[in-house]
Amino acid sequence: VKAGRVEYRTDSFGNIHAIIGKVSFSEADLVDNFNAFVSTILKVKPATVKGDYIKNVAVSSTMGPGIKVSLNSIDKVKAFVNEITKFDNDFDLVSGRYVIDAKSIMGIFSLDLSKPIELNIHSENNADEILEVLAPYIVD
Repeated sequence: VKAGRVEYRTDSFGNIHAIIGKVSFSEADLVDNFNAFVSTILKVKPATVKGDYIKNVAVSSTMGPGIKVSLNSIDKVKAFVNEITKFDNDFDLVSGRYVIDAKSIMGIFSLDLSKPIELNIHSENNADEILEVLAPYIVD
C-alpha cells in the first residue's frame, strides 16, 4: 500500500505477494493497510471464479529471523515440536511454496524432511531464548 494505491504481485502458484508496511509503522497503520490490501484483492476477483477466492493468508516479516533447521528423523520432529510449543510465539516452516505451522506434527510430516527447512520465528522479545532452545536443530 503506497500513497493510497495497493501494489502486489502474483507468482506461478497463484500466491499473491504484497508489502503492507514496515517495522516502524504503528499497529493501526498496518491493520489499515492489510484491510485495504484484502479489499482490493476481493474487488478484482473475476466473476467467473466460484468458491473460495482467498483460501489462506500468511503474514510474515521479511527481515525477521529465518534459520535453517534439520528435522530428518521422527524423534527430531517430536522433540522439536515439544520445544517450540513451550513458547507463545508463532513459528512457520517454509519449504518451497509451502508454509506450515511449525507446531503441527502432521504439517511437518507433509514436507520433504531429507533436507534442511527454513524456520521463521515471529518474536518481538525472546528470540535469543528461542534460538538457544532450538540450537540442536539449527544447521548452517
